[in-house]
Amino acid sequence: MMRMNGRGLGSWICKILGTCNTTANYKLGNVLKLYVISNFRFQTSNYLFFMRKIKILILAIILSTFTAYIPAARAQDAERIESFHSDINIQPNGQVEVKEKIKYFFPLPKHGIIRYIPVKYAVKNAGSLTGSYNVYLTLLGVSIEKENGQIETVPYQKDEKSGTANLKIGDSQKEVSGSVTYLIDYRVARAINFSPTRLDDTNRSSGGPAGNENQDEFYWNVTGTGWEVPISTVSAEVHFPADIDPNIWKFTCFTGLLGSEQKECTEEASGSRSVVFGSRWELPAKEGLTIVAGFPKGVVTPPSVSENLYLILQHDLLVYLFLLIPLVSFVVLFVLWFLKGRDPEGKDTIIPFYAAPDNLTPVELGTLLDEKADTKDISSCVIDLAVRGYLKIREIENRYLFGIFKGKPNYEIQLLRTDDLIPESERKVFDAIFAAGSSPGKIVKLSDLQNTFPAALSGIKEGVYAGLVRKGYFPKSPERVRNTYFFIGAVVGFLGIILFVNDSGIIGAGSMFLTGAMIAVFGFFMPRKTAKGVDVYEKILGLKEYLKVAEEDRIKFHNAPAKKPEVFEKLLPYAMVLGVEKEWARQFEGIYVNPPAWYEGSPTRSGQAGSSLTGFNTLYLVSSLSNFSNTANAAMGVKYEGGGAAGGLSGFSGGGFSGGGFGGGGGSSW
Repeated sequence: MMRMNGRGLGSWICKILGTCNTTANYKLGNVLKLYVISNFRFQTSNYLFFMRKIKILILAIILSTFTAYIPAARAQDAERIESFHSDINIQPNGQVEVKEKIKYFFPLPKHGIIRYIPVKYAVKNAGSLTGSYNVYLTLLGVSIEKENGQIETVPYQKDEKSGTANLKIGDSQKEVSGSVTYLIDYRVARAINFSPTRLDDTNRSSGGPAGNENQDEFYWNVTGTGWEVPISTVSAEVHFPADIDPNIWKFTCFTGLLGSEQKECTEEASGSRSVVFGSRWELPAKEGLTIVAGFPKGVVTPPSVSENLYLILQHDLLVYLFLLIPLVSFVVLFVLWFLKGRDPEGKDTIIPFYAAPDNLTPVELGTLLDEKADTKDISSCVIDLAVRGYLKIREIENRYLFGIFKGKPNYEIQLLRTDDLIPESERKVFDAIFAAGSSPGKIVKLSDLQNTFPAALSGIKEGVYAGLVRKGYFPKSPERVRNTYFFIGAVVGFLGIILFVNDSGIIGAGSMFLTGAMIAVFGFFMPRKTAKGVDVYEKILGLKEYLKVAEEDRIKFHNAPAKKPEVFEKLLPYAMVLGVEKEWARQFEGIYVNPPAWYEGSPTRSGQAGSSLTGFNTLYLVSSLSNFSNTANAAMGVKYEGGGAAGGLSGFSGGGFSGGGFGGGGGSSW
């Protein structure tokens, strides 16, 4: 038997590894020696064979060690934000000045970065949306900080669209690479949550400032949750205009995706006027840092009632003459409506109608009914196309947490045929779902449409209105009439504020603004139908009466069509537009017992397996299609990626989360 001591075996390993740490190699050699002696008895030939195996094993360990560094090296070369620091100064008048310092790493040459910040926020109250809230952002400067500390100006473009301030920073004629530090300075008004002064303590949170009549709150989304790249480090420092007693001041922070309540961040008071926040580690793409600071009332001064009253009393009595403007405007608008906005007289007798009047499509019928092309009307168009054999709708289960829990279902829409001519009112809907030139068999997920359909929604509505005008149901597009009055009202209100707020006081500005608002509101009542439109409108009401009537009342209908499955399917999209789909379904219980070929539910709903249903009935189908319609309405609506619970919901007491508060947004490179 060959003999080799621990030091000799360690020297051999030293040659393999290319390093000669005597103590370490000696110990490793002893370990291998003991392993060999305790597990094997072998002759010289077997020993050499075994040692070759050991060499292969050690080589594999070395290779795996080196390859472990490859992902880390790639991550170091990936596009990212190396550091994001926000220095925030809250002014005594409630305005907030923000200085962002963003160190961005470009692995490949690019022009610069895009930074967007929401200025319009959804307001929440007890978890439900109640309206919107605007803040006013004033850009103070954009620059680049060189490595030597020198500050240089940089070209940028700024615009505001869909409630978001967008900054495109960089020169389209030049490219940058490596690490570039951007400085963005701006001022924000209306970003403080002023709690109302109350005499009761019923809504006070336990130990927190939210809902406390002695506390106001600064709730700020530092980075936003819209960045397309990870952020290595995030920090923020908030400065207050006065000293604050640490015993009555509270602050917290949140990290993660939009809606996350994780608190992987730090917060610490820095003196009596500042708070420092920071992330504990790198934030992946689409994750951000949100901060909350509660402070005593009086540190920041909100606009007072007495100040507003003083603005009124300091002006001449002639200012109050502006109050006549809304009154005169109301009289003029009422006369316009009486002469131009009322529909012609109809028969005032509703007779049951058994089919869609004038062969109107569901989207046309729904638009003629309420003079608005709603997403509900458009989603019914999809169902109608399926009934007529152009599409097939398939429900997809949405499960999470290893398939234990079931979420809201998604849907697939499959193109079946394109050979027949689709009416113009539906052609644009068809093209918005499937790209032009698509072949039968193509499948689109309904959830994917929320990225593309909203852009086509305006054109679809315009096409529906234009078709109804061309057919003689409206003299003008209802949407165009409403938009005209809204535009005039907006101009009057805007000009009133610009012309009178400084010279004629709050009364003049308020009067003009009220007049503009009145004009815009009257616009909703000004669209009118033609005599033909009124006649068809009454027939639509007759169709609704037929669809919703109970079985025991059907005897009053003469020459009503026999209840057949094809009748049920044909009129189902119209029943959904008219909101009587459940009543229509009950009339066919026991008659419509087989699932339609154009709709396939999920395998676990109502015992469905494959394409067959156990216990299928019309109410199940209507319920499934209602879910589809609701999902389609959400996908077809306008996409919104603003801030979270801005004005109206506190960042404390369970109301805070990552992405909440004012500020936020995100960005990318370009």
